[in-house]
Amino acid sequence: MMQLEVKDVTFSYGKMKVLDGVGFGVGSGESVCVLGPNGVGKSTLFNCVLGLCNRQFSGEILICGESVRSLKPQALAAMVAFVPQGHAPSFNYTVRDMVLMGTTAQIGGFSQPGKVQAGAAEAAMEQVGITALAGRGYTQISGGERQLTLIARALAQRAKILIMDEPTANLDFGNQIRVLSRIRKLAAQGYTIVQSTHNPAHARNYCDKVLALLGGRVEAFGAAADLLTDGLVCRLYGLTGEELRSYTQEREHLQ
Repeated sequence: MMQLEVKDVTFSYGKMKVLDGVGFGVGSGESVCVLGPNGVGKSTLFNCVLGLCNRQFSGEILICGESVRSLKPQALAAMVAFVPQGHAPSFNYTVRDMVLMGTTAQIGGFSQPGKVQAGAAEAAMEQVGITALAGRGYTQISGGERQLTLIARALAQRAKILIMDEPTANLDFGNQIRVLSRIRKLAAQGYTIVQSTHNPAHARNYCDKVLALLGGRVEAFGAAADLLTDGLVCRLYGLTGEELRSYTQEREHLQ
């Protein structure tokens, strides 16, 4: 059974159609990169999957076979976790406390995390390799470490589907590789991962499949190794073949 199924989803802001008949499916242990220019509907698609636009989209979204519209917030949080681009809290929480916040869906509104939640947070930090940072202030660690903290927070939520909005945005090259490598390991452990990116190389090297969006529609969906041609990249980002070849040659020269 597919962990996530999006069927003929259409969404509009007023008269402006953002998503138009979008459909795809993702199985357990699969990692999908969503590619497309700014404004193509990547964030809107994620909001629909996360149950934030239930009354506004047409079509169907199934999480583990259940309609996202029928799931209560706590039940949905047990299935799907979200990793944002970044987060700047008002207070300098410790890394441990930031990760522990991912367990709030497991307890009542006026309850405090207990041993079970603390154990989940410790396990999540170990899973992404940041246990040594547990006592450090979140605002005092590197960008890559903060992004791994946000991923650990999602893991502490104990959901098996992870939605990631450009998880390597604003990271330097080294931290991009570290974060993407951890994400790939999570897929190998059975997590279903859908992440957006503007870098086709990330999709090619770290994801199983690519979902290419253009004009609110699915331009292509399938194995990254098969789909990520120069022609597709040029169509998505409005490049000429010469522009893309020049960019590629410059990268090869630097290497």
